[in-house]
Amino acid sequence: MPFTATTASAKGKCLTTGPLDVCKTPLPSGPTPMPYPNIVMCSDGGGSSKVKVKGNNALRKGDKCSKSMGDNVGTAGGGVKSNKFMGPAVIKQGNNNVKVEGKAWAYHTVILKQNGGNTIGIQAVPC
Repeated sequence: MPFTATTASAKGKCLTTGPLDVCKTPLPSGPTPMPYPNIVMCSDGGGSSKVKVKGNNALRKGDKCSKSMGDNVGTAGGGVKSNKFMGPAVIKQGNNNVKVEGKAWAYHTVILKQNGGNTIGIQAVPC
């Protein structure tokens, strides 16, 4: 089965699946945990400085995307696990048979830790 490349492209979005990003939200009664969607743009990722796919940096296991979005109102302490809101995402999976500058190459459907590790996501939209 062929893999679709994951790149630091403006088209690629990493979206959470399964559990939502539960963040502490300011309410009159005090900080309240509430679930939010969490979206990461692959264009916020660093990736390879030398290897390009479709003109964009190839993303790899361990590469970081600088921020996540969707939990923007969870500002009363951030995520219940990470204590961050709009925190970074890290690619946690890659193809060990294909190395890009020594790191496993990330592909469509890789797993990410999002919002500073508060939730898990999947790279859902091909780049």
